[in-house]
Amino acid sequence: SGLLPAVRAGYVHPLGGLKDRATVGVPRLRAGRVLVVAQVTLSVLLLVGAGLYLRTLMNLVRIHPGFATDNVLLFKLDPTAAGLRDAAVTSFYGQVQDSLAAIPGVRSATLMHARLLSGWMTGGNFFKLPSHPELDEKSPQAHRLTVGNAFFATMEIPILLGRGFAASDTEDAGRVVVVNETFVRDYLPNEHPIGQLLDAGKRDGVPISWQIVGVCRDAKYTGIKTDVPPTVYFSYRQDRVGACYCAVRTAVPPLSLVLASRRAVAALASDVPLSEITTQRAVRDQGVAQEAMFATLCGVLAALTVLLSCIGLYGLMACHVARRNREIGLRMALGATRRSVAVPILREAVVLVLVGLAAGVPVALALVR
Repeated sequence: SGLLPAVRAGYVHPLGGLKDRATVGVPRLRAGRVLVVAQVTLSVLLLVGAGLYLRTLMNLVRIHPGFATDNVLLFKLDPTAAGLRDAAVTSFYGQVQDSLAAIPGVRSATLMHARLLSGWMTGGNFFKLPSHPELDEKSPQAHRLTVGNAFFATMEIPILLGRGFAASDTEDAGRVVVVNETFVRDYLPNEHPIGQLLDAGKRDGVPISWQIVGVCRDAKYTGIKTDVPPTVYFSYRQDRVGACYCAVRTAVPPLSLVLASRRAVAALASDVPLSEITTQRAVRDQGVAQEAMFATLCGVLAALTVLLSCIGLYGLMACHVARRNREIGLRMALGATRRSVAVPILREAVVLVLVGLAAGVPVALALVR
């Protein structure tokens, strides 16, 4: 847009231009009008696009994941790196949860082998329901998450039927699991799920049976934009894990308890460091970071195009008025008022904007889907 008039001006002889100035009437400036209309049209398209991205971002932010994301501190522990194995890992995690829960300002603490809404979760795990052998042909699958006893209370996920995990659910006790609403809806419709057996995993070639003792509310775990899959929860005391994430629900700003949490863990095992320290809110925000980036980028570009359109329109009108100085002077000398001189010029500006809107709005409406 800037090069076109510069190139045209470069081919005009100065003396010829001065001679022609006296004889030229009202220049039409067709190219300038077309450029202004095109700028307004593009501005409309980018404004609509920015509005759609912003609405998408707002819709994602408003989605309730099924658990409370505020005031939750997250960090990773890996006791296996310090040489702990099997029962020692289970005992260590039990002590860690108790120590974290005792910190002033902590409401509850738990662990889980994957961060919620982080984009990752153990999925594709096949299982069998002995009471429904007809499902074996469909090879039913469910996501699985190994958690601490206080997981549902810490993440504020209601138990709808039955119970959650208890301290009595040890390795020597009967193996129990908690499933979500989607699991019941997909595999146990119109049945009471409590007490049903579920075969998942094998030990020495023999399937391991688990009893469903609770049903929890659906929650989004893999990501805020994904549907809730059938999910089975296992207790860390019965389903041994290695590295895990600790979730600490606080009554104060979560990051203010990092030092206290570090000291609590160090008192149990000084060679097990805290890593990947963050908050559940930050993990959720990271999940919509791409949408936030696009909304910001489109908003900036839309504002820039509006500014360029205004500058282009002003420049065109200023050039138009400057080249009509002689005519305007003669008209005012013959009695024309300021209004009669200004209105046609302003009308032309308004017409150009309306033409740009008329071209941009239908295209934007066609592309909005």
